[in-house]
Amino acid sequence: MGIIALATGLNYLSNLRNSRTLEPAPPKPKKLLTNYEE
Repeated sequence: MGIIALATGLNYLSNLRNSRTLEPAPPKPKKLLTNYEE
């Protein structure tokens, strides 16, 4: 049960992060990726 609780907790946190960072985050990772590629 502990592992399941951890997994659900991580999923919940990741979902919150994604929902919150989807707006400001996309441009940054893309720029970083393009910088690394270039």
